[in-house]
Amino acid sequence: MKSNQIEAYLNRLLEENIPIYQLNRTSSDEVTFQVTYKDLHILKRYRKKYQCNIKFTKGTGFPKFYERRKMLIPVFISIGISLMLIFCLSNLIWTVTIHGGSQESRYEVKELIDSLGLKEGKWLQQAESISTIEREIMNTVEEISYVGIERQGTAYYIQIEESEEELDNPTDEPSHLVATKSGTIQSVYITDGRPLIGINDVVNKGDLLVSGFLDEDEEVLTQSKGEVWAEVWYHLDVRIDLQKEALMLLPDPETGYSLHFGDRALWKDEKDMRLLYEEEKPFYFFKWKLPIYLTKKMYHDEEPSTLEIEWDNHLDEIVEERLKRELGQSIELQYQKVLHEDIDSDKVELEMFVKVLEEISTQQIINQGD
Repeated sequence: MKSNQIEAYLNRLLEENIPIYQLNRTSSDEVTFQVTYKDLHILKRYRKKYQCNIKFTKGTGFPKFYERRKMLIPVFISIGISLMLIFCLSNLIWTVTIHGGSQESRYEVKELIDSLGLKEGKWLQQAESISTIEREIMNTVEEISYVGIERQGTAYYIQIEESEEELDNPTDEPSHLVATKSGTIQSVYITDGRPLIGINDVVNKGDLLVSGFLDEDEEVLTQSKGEVWAEVWYHLDVRIDLQKEALMLLPDPETGYSLHFGDRALWKDEKDMRLLYEEEKPFYFFKWKLPIYLTKKMYHDEEPSTLEIEWDNHLDEIVEERLKRELGQSIELQYQKVLHEDIDSDKVELEMFVKVLEEISTQQIINQGD
């Protein structure tokens, strides 16, 4: 500040209770000092009266920052846009690479993973989980015996291997094929070994079906391989419930999403329905996982219902389903005979004989030390 009345001007400011900081005289008619932003209007009020030439050299603190906000707004907008762009790019799928297998298998896998959301340009949160994708590939593409998926940032690497036909191993131990159950032979398919039985032969449990000795002198040995199918009889006690209370899932499931920050839910879309599936999908910034994640939930509506079973019309299906659970899916029900039935209001109990076609052979290692 320059003035011929510096002392009078400063005394006037003190009378107005204006605090003055860092007061320095630089010449006989010039001083420098600091005042607060809110007192500037009082300085301007008396400058003409005391003929002062005031020059503001520097401004600090929040008021000055607020005054310059218009200059900083483009900077903050640019920073915000840059961070948002990095966030979006960090949550996009950039690369999906499939290694191994034949060209046809890779094409089938590519078509399948595209339908599961694992595709370049899609959001990471749109893709199914890695375990789900691996399971779908194994269940859908028959030629594949192994699949491994690795995620590295925004890239997915899929390694597949195709099943190969088993080669004969010369180190396999020589063996016979023996019967695991008693029955009547219906078909024989032998690839290695010397068959000892024929069609319609009756065998008992433990009988030798295929010999691992290829000659009568028992000097040439092999590992017996093949299948022997026979008719086997079973005595069954079957109980059938005539009515079952159940909750039936209605078609067209609904999807709900919720956004979480840590343990706090920022936004929810929940349904008053049965929750069948839930999966958390995190967000990323570069390679770092953020504490923000999207939860995907699948809901099904359901309604109570009473299932009435007409056991006499569906007896074949009921018995075959039970036998397949106990004996394996390859068996075939050929004949059944109900010996006794006891019908109640809500159940029926049956005693019956059934005839089943099943594979009855198993390997028995030949003890060459005998």
